[in-house]
Amino acid sequence: MGKGVYEKGVFSLYVSFDYDATKYLEEWKNGFNLASRSLFEATSGKMKFGTIMAANRGRSFTPKVDPKKEADVVIYGPKYTGSRLSCLASSCYNVSPTWPYQNPCLGWAYRYFTLLHEDRWLVWYILHEFSHYALGLYDEYKNQLGYPGGTCCNDNDSSKCIMEVCDSIVTQYCDQEHTQDNQQEFMNHKSCWATIQEKYSDLAGPSALSDYNITWVMG
Repeated sequence: MGKGVYEKGVFSLYVSFDYDATKYLEEWKNGFNLASRSLFEATSGKMKFGTIMAANRGRSFTPKVDPKKEADVVIYGPKYTGSRLSCLASSCYNVSPTWPYQNPCLGWAYRYFTLLHEDRWLVWYILHEFSHYALGLYDEYKNQLGYPGGTCCNDNDSSKCIMEVCDSIVTQYCDQEHTQDNQQEFMNHKSCWATIQEKYSDLAGPSALSDYNITWVMG
């Protein structure tokens, strides 16, 4: 089994650095903390990142176990800059339809999403890829699979959906403004927020979270 867990609005994740990220660990910690803040704000304080367990230089979390078996996130170094890797997170939909909350990937061995070295500055992108991985959301822009690019916003609109590609700060998942000509609609047949609520029924109650801050632990 993978290491990532969800409990009462909190996602605890295992991050494997495929390179020596020693000089950049504080920047990555800040990036994940800011992504947690965006998740917290986008879900009205009902979701956040909890403990982020990080292993540097391709080390294992558990002795003699492939780190990619246990990781939720694999981060590749500068030599991959400009060569975006596909995380194929949506493939987890075919793993088990009875998994709790119907998560696509969270908690499954060898199911993880990927980030590149420069993504430590891209808070929106960290959360966007996490949303594929743990929330079961799909793109709302024209992607490499050929789905059209129907959007819920434009560049002058302050209410952006995290599953789009927008230049400004993104702070919400689409709901009533959801459009139907994109992969999210084709696969989930509903808005991003409605999809999250369906997969995480505990969101119906009041939030028990007091802040968005993460706990960063080096494994």
